[in-house]
Amino acid sequence: MRYVFWLLVAAYTGLLIWAAFELPERVPMHFNGSGEVDNWGSRGSALLTFALIGAGVVVLFGGMAWLAGRKSLNVGWINLPHKEWWTETPQRVARLHILLREDLYFMAAVTMGILVVALASTVWAGQQSDPRMPSWAMILIGVLVAAIIARAIWMVARRYRPQELELP
Repeated sequence: MRYVFWLLVAAYTGLLIWAAFELPERVPMHFNGSGEVDNWGSRGSALLTFALIGAGVVVLFGGMAWLAGRKSLNVGWINLPHKEWWTETPQRVARLHILLREDLYFMAAVTMGILVVALASTVWAGQQSDPRMPSWAMILIGVLVAAIIARAIWMVARRYRPQELELP
């Protein structure tokens, strides 16, 4: 998922550059549940907002995923199921680093996917005579949020179970 994350970061960066040329002066900044615009902003404020959110996701998730792969990571700071079991041996701690990194890159990639859809649909909506969040974007964002929720449930319920991941 690391490569997917960085591919989506590149796509988001490209979309942001494209948005700088395509967004109108008055940009829909927020949509309500039915897809109608309920907040407007300037092109500059929209670009700044999207740039800061994207950079924040890259620094936060990308940084955490990078840190999770480091042997120097203090797992005492991490809240996870069966922590005592995971920290019992060096082999388990090493495996934990791998699992955490995979999970963080998954969350990072899906979050960047949401941002890509949000930015693309904002540009699209801004070009319409009756700006609305397109239904395809609402559905896709819903699917991506559901993927995050499903992964989080799986992580808590199954992924970190000691008996399923017993190491030699």
